[in-house]
This record gives sequence, structure tokens and C-alpha cells, in this order.
Amino acid sequence: ALPNRPSMRLVLSDLKAEIHGSVGIVHGVSTQTRLDGTPVGSVRFTDVFVREHGHWRAVSAQETAIG
Repeated sequence: ALPNRPSMRLVLSDLKAEIHGSVGIVHGVSTQTRLDGTPVGSVRFTDVFVREHGHWRAVSAQETAIG
């Protein structure tokens, strides 16, 4: 953990994963709250992965704040 940074909880929802050959795409919503349940914010995200030599490697990520 980073010093002076409060602990947070992340909850993923609306997840959708697609595989197109050696490319994987994951879409969803990540919601961050404080441990007492106070909401901090949410983002809609898209992550792109490539399968190389038997392993998945993240190659791109995008987030947009929502709500």
C-alpha cells in the first residue's frame, strides 16, 4: 500500500469478455468505495489482451468516469 493513502474496495460489474483468435477484450464497470461503504467513483473500462507464447499480456486499457 502507498503511504497516506486510505484503503479502498473495488467491485467489478457488468463484465463482458470476448476472445477473437489471440486477442481478448474485457469490458465492465469498476466501482471504488471506502471500506465504510462511502462511494468514491465508478469507471467504465475496456482492457485488451494478446495471447503470446501461451500467456495473456495486457496491451491496452481505457477508462471513462461515469456517474
